[in-house]
Amino acid sequence: MILLTLFVSHTQASTRNPALGDENTIIRIGDELQILLLEDEDFKFRGAVDDSGFITLNYVGDIQAADRSIRALKTNLERILLDKLYKKVTLSVSITKQAPGFVHVYGAVQQPGAIQLTSAGRISIPQTLAAVEGLTTWSDPQRAYILRANQGKEQTNEPIDIRQSFSNISKDDATYLYAGDELYIPGINQNDDSQLLTTAPREVIVVGQVNLPGIQLFAPGEEATLMRAIFKAGGLNKFAQGSEVKVIRYQGEKRSVQIVDASKIVEKGFLEDDIKLNSGDMIIVPQKFINF
Repeated sequence: MILLTLFVSHTQASTRNPALGDENTIIRIGDELQILLLEDEDFKFRGAVDDSGFITLNYVGDIQAADRSIRALKTNLERILLDKLYKKVTLSVSITKQAPGFVHVYGAVQQPGAIQLTSAGRISIPQTLAAVEGLTTWSDPQRAYILRANQGKEQTNEPIDIRQSFSNISKDDATYLYAGDELYIPGINQNDDSQLLTTAPREVIVVGQVNLPGIQLFAPGEEATLMRAIFKAGGLNKFAQGSEVKVIRYQGEKRSVQIVDASKIVEKGFLEDDIKLNSGDMIIVPQKFINF
């Protein structure tokens, strides 16, 4: 039996997550899931959806769970298990508890990352910027945008001028973020091929199984790479799954998740596999798999 507990945030309103038992419910970071496999009572696993939206399954590897419906996750797991492990698969997938929702803020802000919502289920743009301690000196607030999933469909891109959000005093006119939304604020002259033209430090965030998680700064002219960022964060700790480090990057309207074997770079010295980082990149170091 596979017993899998995940944590995924729920979305803006009940129209996105209609009910805990509804297979159309969209999985978000923060919700608790239970997955049972009838055919194998000895195989047990407990884990969590990480900030990049993935879960790690024994013998299977990384599987995207966030932003998928329960039905879609179940179908995907059934296919993988039938292809690799079992002749017959009877899966039960359910959300046992919906956690408070989160919004994520990336790019040219002082403290990029997740913001937990209150019971109101929404947060205004000024409140959001206060939560991330404001913009950096190299931000371009006129080109900001919101990535928003609509009832499990493909994300939409909604441009927003951050400056106008502060001038909208009326609550009816204010722009709000809801659970699952992602606010991205680009930097000046930031694109796919150029470095950021600024005298401010380059900032990346390192979270997870490192000794000193948080914002890591690179001085102007200093080379920013994955290995250097991990060193600045105190190195991988004893619980780190160094071979499955994720680098989340926003470039214009594109969001990418790259899986890198950081232990090969940091511990074995394969410097040719090191990757360069951009301001606003997020590095997630997952925990080693523990089989209960």
